[in-house]
Amino acid sequence: MKKFFSLFALVLCAVALSQKIGIPAKIVFADGSVSESKILFRKSSFYKDELYENSITQKHIVLINGINKREKRLFNEFRQIEFVDLKGKNRTFQRPLEKFGLFELVQDGPKMKWYRDFTENAYDHSQGSYDIFIRNDGEYGFLNMLTNYKKKLKELTSDNSGLAEVIDNCNFFNNTNPCLQKMFNKYNE
Repeated sequence: MKKFFSLFALVLCAVALSQKIGIPAKIVFADGSVSESKILFRKSSFYKDELYENSITQKHIVLINGINKREKRLFNEFRQIEFVDLKGKNRTFQRPLEKFGLFELVQDGPKMKWYRDFTENAYDHSQGSYDIFIRNDGEYGFLNMLTNYKKKLKELTSDNSGLAEVIDNCNFFNNTNPCLQKMFNKYNE
């Protein structure tokens, strides 16, 4: 019986440790200093190129320095993190609002920026996301599952009167990302 439990514990540790990976990143700290370091990410054990982005959008971010020593840092010590994920896509996480953590920069426009934040379910640790639009004048809006997208986007883009028709004609229930992309491009023209 002891052998069974020790074997089970060994297998469990092997599975848990195989789900972490260090990814090289360019890090800009809040004081302006720049560092090249690795960031510890959790990855999916079922999909080899899937990362859990909430590894760096939570309270603590784990860095691996040059001598392979782990350092836990608070999210408010960072201004920007750039890295290439396992799919080969360039990803940028920024901290545009002081009272919030790091958001992924989805698209940057001359009048507005589009960010995505990743959250973790406390029950089953599944990952969810919501979108944030920040205008250059500092006004921002969060769009999540419980938000009326049309109402919130009309409030946020009230300075562009031609955009209300585009927002009304969009089906945010089935085509959320294409509709947000269309609205974002039209607003930044």
